[in-house]
Amino acid sequence: MSDAYRFDDRDIDWALFAGFDDLWYHVLNVDHDAQTVDMLMKFAPRARCVPHNHVGPTKTLVLDGEHHVWHLNGPDPETAKVKRPGTFSANDGDEAHLEAGSPEGAVILLMMRQVDGRVYDLLDDDGQVARTITLADFQRGLDKQQARAAA
Repeated sequence: MSDAYRFDDRDIDWALFAGFDDLWYHVLNVDHDAQTVDMLMKFAPRARCVPHNHVGPTKTLVLDGEHHVWHLNGPDPETAKVKRPGTFSANDGDEAHLEAGSPEGAVILLMMRQVDGRVYDLLDDDGQVARTITLADFQRGLDKQQARAAA
C-alpha cells in the first residue's frame, strides 16, 4: 500500500495504555448523557492487549494495518479473525476477546457504550474480572489530553 493512502496519525496525541509500551490510545469523545466513549487505539507491530470483555455495544472501524481479534466466547477462540482497513464491526456487548496488531501494526476507531457502570472488564488468566473500566477512566484520559494540548 502506498504511504499516500495510509492513515496519518503523526499529529495525534497518543497516550500509552498503563502497563504497556506498545499500545496507545487517544480519546475522541466522552458523552456522559449517552454513556458512550469514542477513541482511537494504536497497536505497534504484533502488539497484543490483555483479554477483556466489552460489556455494552461496541463498534470498530479499522483505519490502518490489520486488526487481529480472538473471540474468547466464540466458537473458535484459538483462531484470529483478521480485519483489514475499512472493516467495520458491531456487536451488542458481552464480547470477550483478545486483540493484536498485524506485523505492520494497526490503528482502529472504537465506539463503546457503558452499561451498568462498565465499558469493559479486563480479564485475568482464568477469565475472571480483574478490573473494570468506566467512562470516568476515559474522562480522566481526555482531561489529560486536553491539559497537554493547552500547555
